[in-house]
Amino acid sequence: MSYRRIAIVLTVVALVGIAAWASDTMVSWKSQDVKLDAVARAGSVVLPAGEYRVTHEMQGTQHILVMALAGKNKQTFRVPCTMQPLVQAATQTEQHYRFEGKEKILVGLMFRGDKVFHAF
Repeated sequence: MSYRRIAIVLTVVALVGIAAWASDTMVSWKSQDVKLDAVARAGSVVLPAGEYRVTHEMQGTQHILVMALAGKNKQTFRVPCTMQPLVQAATQTEQHYRFEGKEKILVGLMFRGDKVFHAF
């Protein structure tokens, strides 16, 4: 085999490896559904109680959760977050809260199948 053929084979192998690595993403970019039972603050955004369709968006290096409130009063909220890696993919969707006085603070979301915790 000539050096040219070897170079082509190595390039193809490298590209296949890169494609396989890229497909093992940490975040499912599919939309997710979340229900908030009460008003909660996520970062600086106040989210009314209700059912949300959540999608992911990137603005440069900033990860944003776009939360669209379902129902008559359709509103969309953009919540910046930090993705914190998990040891393994989440087995269920979870909401994590803390309280400041009587205010309910949504500190993060974890979606079933994702390998990250979305911290606000």
